Amino acid sequence: MFTWFKILTKVEKILVLFFVLVVLVTGARILDQFYDDYSVLNPVDGGLYVEGAVGKLEVIDPLYVQQGSVTHDISQLIFSGLTQYSPNTGEIIPDLATFSVSDNKREYTFVLKEGATWHDGIPVTSDDVIFTYNTVLGDPGFNGLALNYLDMTGIRVIKVDDRTVQFLLEVPDSFFLAKTLIGLLPEHLLVGVPVPEIPTSNFHELPIGSGPFRLSSIVPKGNYIEVNLEQNLNFYDPPPHITTLQIRIYQELDRLMSDQRSLDGIRTIPEEARQTILDSKRFNLIHYQLPQYVAVFINTESPKLKNELIRLALQLATDKAALGESIGESESLDTPLLEIDPSNWVFQHSFTKANGGLVDAGWTLPNKEALGIPDPTETFTVVDESGEAAIITAPNSGKDFRTTDEKLCLPE
Repeated sequence: MFTWFKILTKVEKILVLFFVLVVLVTGARILDQFYDDYSVLNPVDGGLYVEGAVGKLEVIDPLYVQQGSVTHDISQLIFSGLTQYSPNTGEIIPDLATFSVSDNKREYTFVLKEGATWHDGIPVTSDDVIFTYNTVLGDPGFNGLALNYLDMTGIRVIKVDDRTVQFLLEVPDSFFLAKTLIGLLPEHLLVGVPVPEIPTSNFHELPIGSGPFRLSSIVPKGNYIEVNLEQNLNFYDPPPHITTLQIRIYQELDRLMSDQRSLDGIRTIPEEARQTILDSKRFNLIHYQLPQYVAVFINTESPKLKNELIRLALQLATDKAALGESIGESESLDTPLLEIDPSNWVFQHSFTKANGGLVDAGWTLPNKEALGIPDPTETFTVVDESGEAAIITAPNSGKDFRTTDEKLCLPE
């Protein structure tokens, strides 16, 4: 059948084999792409997923956990809020309840989903919403970490019926929905417990929530604490496909590293261990971005910062892009109003504009006319009458100081 191949020259045989190889590889890729385009992956129910994490197990309570911690992750699996954050769309979507907003953006109405129950089978009702927001969060003795990011000032929560509540805002708030992400607490299990004593109550030995997983046990092991979560078959939305989640919390990274062969996943890989873990070929690195940010808040009560021009100058002089790059963060924010186009943000980095703000506030560079610096590479330090280096601690109103060649401000 292939007698023709025998009469080919050596070069011709190599070319034929090369083209056959190209056809086979190309055909395989086409078939693979066809399979991906026209196949639907259906998850199989069941199984055990084991995840390792370095950290500390704290009180599993949505109102008391530190955001971004491993305990916070566990809490989100056990407890559910009125809404949830969708990483796919970057929006806040319904969770325990559907919601609607009035035309004036000051009334938010939430209707709890049919069949929503706590893990002990008791229905979730409006009373649980009122208990969480009014009784616990509104108590003067409440000292949970939720206070760091959940300001309910000017917001009233009222019960409409057993499944409906309204949040009434004194003024519209573009970020209000973020305040409904927090997990609800069951009134029937915590009613009568003084709010300051909630973190130490028996409830947290095996907390009851309404989330997709229920806590079945917490078992201290030799090298870690084992937190076991079971699938909530009575979940108001389609239940999770995984039957059991096991979270192993290690106090030290070295102990997790030595145990990685028994893990299916690792939460938050430290930079120093990333390559070692990837070299094992057992894990794929998945990048994700949390819906949170780090900010510097200026003390406007400080006499030196009361002048808004000084605060503006500090904003303009801070190169947030360079700071972000130095810590591996690619996105910087100049306003909490995320819907504003970044090109329209006021606080674009500019030393020239920052110096202008300082000059307008009475702070000037010694021996230099306002913004008229002849040599951009020249830098300055104030020297007092004794000849020693000094620091300007108040606006100098153009007062002439002798200078040295030490850095005071780096202009553009």
